[in-house]
Parts: sequence; structure tokens; C-alpha cells
Amino acid sequence: VTFEDCKSFTKPGIYIDSIGTFIRVHLDIGVTVLWNRGTLVYVFLNKKYKNSVQGLCGNWNGISYDDFKGRDGVIDPTKSGDSWRTDSSCAIVDPSLYNYDPCDAHGGIRRNWAESTCRILTEGPLFKECRKLLGGAESYYYKDCVYDGCGCDSGGDCECICTAISNMAVKCAQLGAPVKWRSNDLCPLMCPFGMQYMACGPVCEETCDNIGTTKPDYCKTDHCVEGCYCPPGQYLEGNHCLPIEECPCRYKKQIYPSGAEIRMDCNRCTCRRGEFDCQPIPNCGCEDDELRCANGTDFICVPPSKICDDHIDCPSGEDEMNCPTTIPTTPSTSQNEQRQSSNRS
Repeated sequence: VTFEDCKSFTKPGIYIDSIGTFIRVHLDIGVTVLWNRGTLVYVFLNKKYKNSVQGLCGNWNGISYDDFKGRDGVIDPTKSGDSWRTDSSCAIVDPSLYNYDPCDAHGGIRRNWAESTCRILTEGPLFKECRKLLGGAESYYYKDCVYDGCGCDSGGDCECICTAISNMAVKCAQLGAPVKWRSNDLCPLMCPFGMQYMACGPVCEETCDNIGTTKPDYCKTDHCVEGCYCPPGQYLEGNHCLPIEECPCRYKKQIYPSGAEIRMDCNRCTCRRGEFDCQPIPNCGCEDDELRCANGTDFICVPPSKICDDHIDCPSGEDEMNCPTTIPTTPSTSQNEQRQSSNRS
């Protein structure tokens, strides 16, 4: 499927949508993939897969040293990638490039720019709080940033150096220290339609469409996503944000504006705050002289002859409620005398 052709895609066992700056692919088996439409991919696994995976992303055993273990079991960062190839058309890396440093290419003219740009990871106030939690690991992110910066085809807002900085920012968010690092001068991100940039936004955003619904299991995660989101108190509707009072409602694939009134079976419903508020229509579906009583999602019509006949027909018994009381009649004196006279004769 081409994602640009649709806002979301669902098939049994798979769900694809857009969240923040990423496209998300979720599999019901417990795998979620986030792709930033560029050079950055994250794979999140259910905890049941710990110590049970292998490949380019490592084995998730808590030991980073052996993440570069190849298919043959040998730990070699320079060869492990080739060992996991699944398509023979993918070229094998030339061994002479194992120690290649892109910063040495072109006379090293890109090194100064890359080092200066990536230095925000190791110096200055921007990532200061996060560095306290990384315990020195920021140096690895810095090296990757410089390497990718030198390997880019152009300077300025080069995609791969922005990805490298974003990679450390994601780690900071996971550690509870999100960093709002983008600016007009560094990897700017323009948010349209009244949205605002968040360094650590929700995995499943509140929308007018999902008000009052139970979120899927993949929304129950501890990681967040960088991107553009609606301001607090507003909900996403299509590609713009609305206050909840203006959220439309949906019924049978039709969209109704806030305040719209429609009839659903035997209910009169008004769209309010993204949901239909429904009230039953009295005697709907019954004759004028019949009593309509509820029976779950269905209804029962009770004819006049069965109302107040000392037999309950409605599940809640309303056909035998508020019935007139019959008062027994006392025989008159003259009638009693006539009976007595008749008996004597």
C-alpha cells in the first residue's frame, strides 16, 4: 500500500497510520515500527520477545557488546550487517571501506561543520539534563552525528545530521528528559493548521473520531513520539484542530456537524462533543393506542386489551403500573330485602 493514498490502513493483524513526524506500522503479534519517512527507523517489541530476537537491531539481551553478532555467531561490527542480508541483489560492503571515515573525504572540509553542529549533544544547556541521565553515552551519539554529518551530500539542514540529533533526543525522552531542540536555524519543523511542536507527544493522539472509545493496546506504551500535535484541550479532525465542542459525529460512514439532529431507529440523537446524545422516541414503532416498552435494544408493543390485565408483558412491568383501582360494590338494602323475601317464599 502507498501510505500517501490514505490516512490509515487496517487489515487483520496490521494497522498503519501517521503519528507525529512518523509513519507507524503496528502488528498484533507485538511489533511496532516507526519510520520518519527518511533515514530513521525505530522497532519496538513486546517484552515477550526479550532474549528471543536476532539481526541488525541486536538480540535484546541487555548486553550491548554482542548486538553486532552475525548470522554465523561471530561478533564483528564490520561484517554483521552483510551476514544478515536476505536479498542477494544487495551489494556486499567492500572490506577496504571498513575503516572509512567520511570526514576525511574532500579534504576534510565538512568536519568542522559537522563537529560544530553536533556539539550541542555534548556541550551547552540544551541537552544538559539529559546528559546527567546518559552517564557518558552522549559521546556515542556525538560520534554518530559527526559521522553522518560528514556523510551528507549537502550542509545546512542536512537530513542525516538532523536524524542523528533526533536519535539522542528520542533516548532523552525515553529517560524522562525530553528536549525541545529544534529551532529555525537547526532542523526546523513547521507545524501546520494550528498545531504545535512537541518533543514528546502521545503515541495515540486524541481525535474527534475516537472520543469515548477504548484505545487499542498499542497505545498503552511508555514511549512518546516527536512531532506536531493539537494544543491541550483540542482534538484532531482530519488535518486541523478543533475544541471538543465543535467536534463532529459519525454514523454509518456519514459525518454530522456539532448540533446536528438525526434519528437512529427509535431514538432522536443530537451531536454533542463528538458523540451522539440519544433519547428514545415515545411509542416509536407502535400504534397510537399501544404501549411501547423497552426490551434491551429492541421494543415490545402492548395492545390496549393487555394493559392492566394483571399479566405483565413488558420486561420492566410498566404495562401493569398506574392501573385504576376497582372498588367492590356493596349490595343495597332493597336488594337484600328482595333476596330475603324470595327465600321465604
